[in-house]
Amino acid sequence: MKLTRYPVRKLRGFTLTELMVTIAVSSMVVGGVILSHITGLKMYEIAKAKLGITDDTRLAVSLLVNEVRTGKTIRVGRATNFTTLSFTPATDGSLQEGNAVQIYPTSGSTPCIQYYLNTNTAKLFRSLNGTNPRLIAENVTNAVVFTSEDYLGNVLTQNQDNRVLAVTLNFYQLPFNSTRGGTNQVAEGYTAQTKIARRVL
Repeated sequence: MKLTRYPVRKLRGFTLTELMVTIAVSSMVVGGVILSHITGLKMYEIAKAKLGITDDTRLAVSLLVNEVRTGKTIRVGRATNFTTLSFTPATDGSLQEGNAVQIYPTSGSTPCIQYYLNTNTAKLFRSLNGTNPRLIAENVTNAVVFTSEDYLGNVLTQNQDNRVLAVTLNFYQLPFNSTRGGTNQVAEGYTAQTKIARRVL
């Protein structure tokens, strides 16, 4: 009887070095995918907040534009004592600017629509006859929101009928996942501006 010899094949596996290199490369790929996903989520939240601010501001300015255009009398001035809302109109001979505006839709003294910036809380409100203030915008940083201008953009010193009401809102938003405070806080700033002329002169 004849014995045949078959060559013994060497079974070869992965070495420890090859396994470690494969795991390291796979970990970097998975880490990159997770990091890009987290960055995408943060960017989505930032864009969502910006769009929300833009939408709220657009709605507020749209309401203000309609009320100014249809108003009979408009007065620019300063609002103080925000609990009772005392309004002081800008006097003739001084710049017609301030943190508040009063709009009278009829020729009488009531109803009176008031837009005012509460400088203590940096919030812009709208109220009817000084009651039930409704929040319009938050985080407003400029003290002078309303100015009465001529057609060239010069701030007037007299209360005139043929004028343009300029509205400027500078406001900020803290970055995503931030809280107020700290010395290294950086906020993003936004400006909304419009100029409104009355239809009825």
